[in-house]
Amino acid sequence: VLSCSILGLITCSALISGSEAAFFSLTPGQRDALKQEGDSKGERVLWLLSDPDYLLGTILQANNVVNILIVLLSTMLLGRLFDFSGYPVLEFLVSTILVTFFLLLFGEVLPKIVATHFPVQFAKTMAFPISMLYPVTKPFNYMMSKFTSKISDSLESRGEVTLEELSEAVDIAAPTASQE
Repeated sequence: VLSCSILGLITCSALISGSEAAFFSLTPGQRDALKQEGDSKGERVLWLLSDPDYLLGTILQANNVVNILIVLLSTMLLGRLFDFSGYPVLEFLVSTILVTFFLLLFGEVLPKIVATHFPVQFAKTMAFPISMLYPVTKPFNYMMSKFTSKISDSLESRGEVTLEELSEAVDIAAPTASQE
């Protein structure tokens, strides 16, 4: 049961991770083609892309939850398969390295490679499942949006550097002939 659950979760992680690459690698031409097709899947893709911050927040939240579950279940499975009672460091290394390797390879890297080669098909396939996650992720997305807006506003309030200020800074930093 644990093995099947882990395989199912790795599949979910792969699909979610691949959807991130697919959605955000769509070219303007591909987006225009989706508009012209007029099918419901294409419209859903465009609707999701209408708020990219919310889309990214939803994808990242879902992927993190799935990856955490994979780590927890894998640790349980390895604990049942092998007796590490006298070797806690070995248990940590085996579970960390093994799980990280499989998670990165099958849950992150390979799906993103596939998704960037077939972004339209991948985005259409994942548009419905991702949109179903929106209500679940809405509260956290709202909080993150407010938090990042405050940070962004504080960074913008620092103001722009004028050409004159930049020129003065260069003059101050430039060594004189005797200092060279």
